[in-house]
Parts: sequence; structure tokens; C-alpha cells
Amino acid sequence: MQDGRWISALCLLGLAGFHSYLGERHLIGPLLRWPSFPRLAISERFAKGTLRFAWHLTSLAWIALAYMLVRGECSRGAVAVLLGLSGVVAYGFTRGRHAAWAVFMVGAVAAAASAASDTFWPRSVGAAGVVGALVLAALGCIHVAWAFGWRSGLVSGVPELNGQPLFAPPRTLTLMVAVALFAAAWLLLALTGLAPTPIPLRWVRCAGAVAAATFALRTIGDLRFVGLFKRVQGTPFARADDLLFTPLCLALSTVLVLQLV
Repeated sequence: MQDGRWISALCLLGLAGFHSYLGERHLIGPLLRWPSFPRLAISERFAKGTLRFAWHLTSLAWIALAYMLVRGECSRGAVAVLLGLSGVVAYGFTRGRHAAWAVFMVGAVAAAASAASDTFWPRSVGAAGVVGALVLAALGCIHVAWAFGWRSGLVSGVPELNGQPLFAPPRTLTLMVAVALFAAAWLLLALTGLAPTPIPLRWVRCAGAVAAATFALRTIGDLRFVGLFKRVQGTPFARADDLLFTPLCLALSTVLVLQLV
């Protein structure tokens, strides 16, 4: 996984670009144009200039770090720790609403994969695959229980609009989701070599890639009700999606990808 440093570098470059562009458009720019700028011990012009250059200096630092990472001029382990802590802080302070936490975490995993030894990393990836399979199997069991009348957690499992659920999932659909989750659990175990594969391994890997892409798309969401960039906030589902569903989908997608590389 030596090429993981390229993935981590791309994450840093993406963070830098969006940090400067979106920050200037939605935060720094509007803030500095605010007519009631607070009185400070320094001049208003100096204060505004300092805020602006300090904001964009972070982007320049990420670009420099990406450059050093690709050239092998910095510790990939240290970069993994830095990005991982940044992701935790971004997730904790915004309760998952700021999408940067997901990019930080992907970069952290990629940097850690690149830094790990040949003996430790495969074992860690295999362990992650087993944990991921157990999580998927547990989710499948929950969906089976929902299909047959269990109601605990169901309110938070369906997107809402104006206090009303968007749809009432029928039993057949809920069972189909359960079957898909069980199949994904088997895929993870098959990719780690712990489950039999009655079909050729190349087809198992193709199915694993499809599953990874599916969870990645679910992480991004539909830009309105689910995922990192949803616009509808404040509902029980939106809170559960920020704190649990979307992070879990990102983690499962990452685990699947790690089994394939």
C-alpha cells in the first residue's frame, strides 16, 4: 500500500482547495464584509487582512504537506496521526455536519496504510474486514427485525420532511436490504479468505468493488435528505445520519477498498 501516500496527498490537496474557495465564499468573505465589525485593539484593516491570510495559510500548509508526502520527505505515520486527529476534531465539533472529517479520515487511513510494515498492515486489514463483516451482519439482523414488527430505532432510520417520514418501507424492501447486507458481510469474509467462494475470486472482487462504491455513494448522499451534503437538518434521521449512518458507510466503504488493494 505504498501508493497510499498519493491518496493522502490528493485528500490534502482537495481539502486545501475547498478550504480556501468555500471558506472565502461562505465564511471569511461574508464575515469581513459585515458592517458591524467588532472594535479591536488593532486597526480594522489589519485585523481583516490577518484573518484572511491566516485562513488561506492553512491551505498553503496542506499543499506543502502533500508535496512533501509524495516526495517522501515527511513521516507518513505522523501525517496519518495529524489527519486522523483533524478528522476527529472536525467530526466532534460539528457533530458530523462538516464534510471535511470524511476526507481527513480517508487521508489518514491511506497514510497509515502506506506507512505500515508488510507484516502488521495485512493483519490489521484482515481484522478490519472481520469487524466490518460482523457490523454488516448485525445491520442485516436489525433489518430482519424491522421487517417483522420491531420498532426500536425505526423512526431514526427513515428520512423526514416537515415532521413526516418520506416513505414507509414495505416488508419486502426491508428484507431485500437485509439480504444485501448479509451478502456484503460474506463478501468481506471472502475477500479476507475466511469464507468459501463458490464463484471465481475475480467476480468476488468485482462484487466487492460494487459494494464499496455503493457505500461511498451513500456517504456522499442525495444532496438533500441523506449523506454528507444533505440540506435537510434537525430531524431525528438527520442527527442519526450525521452521528452514525454516514460515518458507518464511509468506514465500510474504506474497509472494502482495503481488502481489494
